[in-house]
Amino acid sequence: MVGNNTVIVIGAGASKEANLPTGVELKQRIINILNFDFDITRLLKSGDPRVYEALRLMVRQGTPESSSMSQLIEAALRIRDALPVAMSIDSFIENHKGNKAIETCGKLSIVRSILEAERKSLLFVDAGGASRTLDLHGFKNTWFEPFLQLLTERCVAEKLKDRLSNIRLIIFNYDRCVEQFLYHALQIYYGISPGEAGELICGMEIYHPYGKVGELPWYGKKDAIEFGAEPDAKDLVKLANKIKTYTEGTNPESSDILKIREGMKDADFVIFLGYAFHIQNLDLIYPAEGKHINAGNVCYFATAKSISSHDRGVVVKELVKRGGANRENIILVDNTCFELFRKHWRSLSI
Repeated sequence: MVGNNTVIVIGAGASKEANLPTGVELKQRIINILNFDFDITRLLKSGDPRVYEALRLMVRQGTPESSSMSQLIEAALRIRDALPVAMSIDSFIENHKGNKAIETCGKLSIVRSILEAERKSLLFVDAGGASRTLDLHGFKNTWFEPFLQLLTERCVAEKLKDRLSNIRLIIFNYDRCVEQFLYHALQIYYGISPGEAGELICGMEIYHPYGKVGELPWYGKKDAIEFGAEPDAKDLVKLANKIKTYTEGTNPESSDILKIREGMKDADFVIFLGYAFHIQNLDLIYPAEGKHINAGNVCYFATAKSISSHDRGVVVKELVKRGGANRENIILVDNTCFELFRKHWRSLSI
């Protein structure tokens, strides 16, 4: 990994090591958020009051188009009732493409649940607390620890910008865990300022194909929100626009799909962490078959925790077909993300 063009593709299993929800757990949180029920006076009895207020605000603003409050509540309850059997909230929204009420309720609930999950994660830093930085002792037995060790191996602070320029991150999660970790960990490790750490990370190629719950403040962009912040209704409405459907994430005019695919073509190392290998996500990151630079020499490392040996074989075939990889260069292991780094340390550090 060190000194090579490396792409790291990050899925929910990677954020899980920092106590973020898996796809199944996210579905249950969204079900609870959208479980709207009212008493005889029409006061809210259940469901998330902030999401409810965000829906009311959107109706007052006239968005989404032609949606009344009753239509939005109906859409919320449809999501609640159908989500237990849906592959994911993303696939449910995509399967109702064009239904603005479902898209609105889904995106609002994603933002609410992910910000809440960030707040409960290992990466949350209370801006008003006594300590305003991460406690790195808490990352033992997570992949964040060996990842930082590989990044900093034989690298002085002055060379860090060049080191980070060799790494592209494709993050299929809505959270900002990786950015939050690097921002704080690099300050602690190298003794650099917040401004210097922010500048380094802003210079990295980090892509969220399906969006994220807003920019972190040190990115210096509008509509920023702190990691794990408590959003109000206005925040939720603004941030919901940062979430993308599959169709939005693959639109060359409004997404990073071309840059993502270019990065996959140029890679020497590709590492999949906590990634489920869903077909639509493979379609997103890979260019048309046969258009790969140095394809046969690319090394693949991937976690396949709790995936059957037969399905691991299916994944290998997909990587050969799509990425042009040689089978002997694909390391697919029944490990956590942390275990992958620890067991293949030498291979990843060369």
